[in-house]
Amino acid sequence: MVKSVIWAAALVVLMVFFVGCSDSPAPFSPVPTGESIIEGYWVGQGDVTGGNMASVGQRFDLTMTVSQVGNGVTGTVMDENGSVFDLAGTVKGQSLTFTLTQDKPCAGTFTGSATAMNGDTKIIGDYSGNGCRGSITAEFKTALREQGKQLKVNETTRVQK
Repeated sequence: MVKSVIWAAALVVLMVFFVGCSDSPAPFSPVPTGESIIEGYWVGQGDVTGGNMASVGQRFDLTMTVSQVGNGVTGTVMDENGSVFDLAGTVKGQSLTFTLTQDKPCAGTFTGSATAMNGDTKIIGDYSGNGCRGSITAEFKTALREQGKQLKVNETTRVQK
């Protein structure tokens, strides 16, 4: 019995030694531990809650394609009317803060926050800002459709393919 315990202990020490002395680098983790991973293709709906750009209560469909490196996110958001917004933000825990920037059909800047939920398969949040058509405040709910899918946009017409 004592010999088997000594052999087991020796085996554990050898395993720790060889793993610790390996020439292989430690696995790279692009997302800090505890941070949500929101990279992927998202589909959802928004509801206008204020402003003069659209009627309060108006519902709209949207898609998002998000890339994530560490806690930084970038991507593209497109609404059902074909408006395209560049997304830049930061993930901290399950919280996302972001800025949406629109150049076409006219300039606008919007800021918002959201929460990743349900094992990072849903994002719920809100945003507000101003564009050339006025101001808007809206809330949105999206669900992950596909991890890593890329949104393809024709840059001359800004239409999703």
